[in-house]
Amino acid sequence: MNDVDAFDLEPHVHDGLSDLQKWILRKALDTGRVYIADVCAGFYGWKPLRPLHRYTSGEVERIRGRWRPEVGDMEPGEYFQNPPGGIKKYSSVKASITGSINALVRRSLLRWVEQEYGRRHRYASPTDAAHQLSGTKLEPLRRSE
Repeated sequence: MNDVDAFDLEPHVHDGLSDLQKWILRKALDTGRVYIADVCAGFYGWKPLRPLHRYTSGEVERIRGRWRPEVGDMEPGEYFQNPPGGIKKYSSVKASITGSINALVRRSLLRWVEQEYGRRHRYASPTDAAHQLSGTKLEPLRRSE
């Protein structure tokens, strides 16, 4: 699992948070949004079928149609078709991630942002409260080995 010792929030902010919740919050603060796929790859160390791709400004400008992504949105699609441990393990991990994000939402540190374009797609974004409490020195995340 990922090393969360570099998590740099005021001590009272992460009191009672699990390593998973700390990692999710750190990722959201570093990138502005965190997807379940980010956590599967970064925290659990799963290898995605293809690189986790986020749209850049040039790509967003070229996309035409009803749905237009924002810069930083993750490209939709399956990233973990055959996850380690099978579909039951994936379902369990996804439930843990969702539950951890929901706990951070209840603490007003994250919020869910939902997008619709064919299939449900959502990410968690840090709130103003999370940014205010995070301090000024933010060390980058360390990816799992």
